[in-house]
Amino acid sequence: MHAHRRRTPLVIAAAVAIAVAVAVALVLVRAGGDDAPAEAPTSASPTTATPTTPAPSTTPSPAPAPSGTPAPAPDPAEPPATAPPAAPPAEPGLAAVQVVTTYAGWNALSGSVEVGAYAATVESPGTCTLVLTGPTGTVERPQPGVADASTVSCGGFAVPRAELAAGTWQAHVEYASAKSAGSSEIVEVQVP
Repeated sequence: MHAHRRRTPLVIAAAVAIAVAVAVALVLVRAGGDDAPAEAPTSASPTTATPTTPAPSTTPSPAPAPSGTPAPAPDPAEPPATAPPAAPPAEPGLAAVQVVTTYAGWNALSGSVEVGAYAATVESPGTCTLVLTGPTGTVERPQPGVADASTVSCGGFAVPRAELAAGTWQAHVEYASAKSAGSSEIVEVQVP
């Protein structure tokens, strides 16, 4: 029994030493993790992206075919499709402004074509106009642009199916103010 009493303090000391070693190792691993990716900042201020100007394209490129399905070859007898011209150039004396389409497409849930855009300027007031050109003509939707920290947001446009025929529609957004004007690139939207 006397030997048992000598072992108990040794076992307790060993357990405490192991626990301390594990705690120190955890602290060192967490503190020394400089190679690990940093956590995202939790700033309330928005981040902004610098708009880029895409290179102009004279020929629309076909959409990629789904995996395993070959893309159809273009018909040589059919002339290449030409998109309708974008908005006319800015009036003399107005600064040219880049307008960027952020999204454009058919939304099956809302049953409408939805388009979002912004103008690369900060001014107020200004007007953004969605222009859809398709099988039955042209549909336009003007709405006020809203200046934010680095752009004029055109917000979201929605044109319901009842106002559009099925087929391919070309969409672009125009921006105009007393100081500047511009137009986005044309994007195609399929209406079922």
